[in-house]
Amino acid sequence: MSSERQAGPTAEPDLAALTHALDHHHALLPQPEPALTDALAALRRSADQAHLAVLGPEAVGKSTLVNQLVGTDVTPESPGLPGTVAPVYIRHVDVSAPRYRVRRIGGEPEDTFTEELEGRDDFDRWMLQEHNRDNALGVLSGHVELSVPMLSGGLSLVDLPGLSGVSGAVAEQTERDLAGRAFSVVLVSMGRASLKSLLDTVRELREGPRPARVAAIVFNEADPRLLTVDRYPATLAMRRQSVTEILAPLDRDGRLGLASAGLHCLNLLQPDGKHLADLRDRLTASVRAEARRAAADTTRYTLPVLDAALDRRSRRVAAVLSGQVNRLEIERSADEALAGLSPRGALSSLLTVGRPGNGPSDGLRAIEADRRDQDWKDVEPVYLEECARIIRTLDDIDEPLKKELLITKGRAKEISAEVEEALATSRARVAEATSPGFRALAEALDAVAREREAFFDARVPTGLHRTAAQAGDDAEVDVGEYRYRSAGEMFEDVTSNADNGVTIQLFAALVLPSVHYLGGGHLGHLRRGLKRFRGHASTLLVGSDGAPAPSWLDSRTALIERVRTEMVQRISHLAGTATNRTELMLGALRRHQLRIGEARTDIADWERRLGPLRAAAPESAGHR
Repeated sequence: MSSERQAGPTAEPDLAALTHALDHHHALLPQPEPALTDALAALRRSADQAHLAVLGPEAVGKSTLVNQLVGTDVTPESPGLPGTVAPVYIRHVDVSAPRYRVRRIGGEPEDTFTEELEGRDDFDRWMLQEHNRDNALGVLSGHVELSVPMLSGGLSLVDLPGLSGVSGAVAEQTERDLAGRAFSVVLVSMGRASLKSLLDTVRELREGPRPARVAAIVFNEADPRLLTVDRYPATLAMRRQSVTEILAPLDRDGRLGLASAGLHCLNLLQPDGKHLADLRDRLTASVRAEARRAAADTTRYTLPVLDAALDRRSRRVAAVLSGQVNRLEIERSADEALAGLSPRGALSSLLTVGRPGNGPSDGLRAIEADRRDQDWKDVEPVYLEECARIIRTLDDIDEPLKKELLITKGRAKEISAEVEEALATSRARVAEATSPGFRALAEALDAVAREREAFFDARVPTGLHRTAAQAGDDAEVDVGEYRYRSAGEMFEDVTSNADNGVTIQLFAALVLPSVHYLGGGHLGHLRRGLKRFRGHASTLLVGSDGAPAPSWLDSRTALIERVRTEMVQRISHLAGTATNRTELMLGALRRHQLRIGEARTDIADWERRLGPLRAAAPESAGHR
């Protein structure tokens, strides 16, 4: 155990190290558990980035406060119509000048895209109600990146408009963006009357789905006399009394942390440098402490569930090591792993006959069918264009031959070479067009193959299934030569290269007659070959009534069949290994069992270290 881990409960846990460790431990399980996957994702969000949102009524100085905190004028402000149309997220990036962009709704309601902007004026035109009335431009969020030390380490500053005053699309997107994040709030007011306007904001925070705590309440004091050295303590006491009377009753259970929130009085247009620096430092410390606490609190559920899952895995491994899993159970698990993905009894067929059943599986074929229409839509224009190109080439060759009575063998060979060149060009263009669809299909089928193998290994551990913790970067798809790698296994030779690849099926029927008819010197044979060639080009490449080309479908079917064959062979190999209890398998299982034990020890250590952080009250920020 490391010296860092022995530092005791006062040591601050490294949450980045925690998320890395839990991801690794989770990967020891052959099948990821959805609840754990979601919990780990929430933990990563909390650990990676904390949000500090500035809230308050209109025209109290929220944007001015944001600009003062980051040290430069980056947040849209307007003397006309108040308010921005969507949240503005500000984060630290090491750049020489601020960068601006907006995220907005695309052509379809479910589509969004990001638009880079030229500068601050352009940003204002998108973000301010004054220029973008009722958010006619469909902005979902604004983003500013600049070099500001306060925001280093993952802290994001958010100028958040009241969600009741924005469009439904903006409100929904904001909830998604902030979901699972540590979320702290600065409330801004301009006095007792303005403080009453914060009541609705506080109610929104309590009733909303985002976990939030108030880090500070800032009073923007317009009267500089209230901020003199002799009157400042009285001003703080007066504002604290207002908070106690107006806001505190809404947070009697302390969930929002109003009672412990820092209180600051500043003239935001001309703030005292010392007070502003103090506010900035305390806010940064408070928000990061809240992020750590929120992330640690997330582990309250995650760690016990992960430990229980590893315990179940350990017990199953022990059952295999002790010989408690018999041949019948192994075969049943293999059949269940292949159910719906290969013909019934395919495993038995493979073990006795040496090859799987005939025909692609219904399950894998369904995956292909779901993708077929869109994939064909993407490549159909290229097929049509290349079909037309070949036909034009053949017509151009045939036209002058109509006037000829004889043709030399040399000329026939020239024509053959011309046709072959046209075919090679079309083959390359079709290959380029079909590659993305075949890659995506291969990855989808590969995911099923991995899942089915993991399904078997979860029931009959062999130590030979490559879990996510072992696989590393092995998974790959080599589209250029149509090779597909899965957990160390190659899906090769479905298609192999540019000369014997997917596209050879598209043109084989064209190339063969060209060799026969165009290789001689007989004019009649030559023209009949061109005519037949033309017919093949018009029927082979394009299906009837807009349906996919048969050759294209044949290539996809070949890929399905190869994946199915690999799956049956792989699972049958694992089943045979488990039945024979080979020394290779037993050694691998013992090592796997050891890693599980180490992971559970590590989880127990993290439980010890995180306990005090979960129980600790959030740090306060600001003057008391």
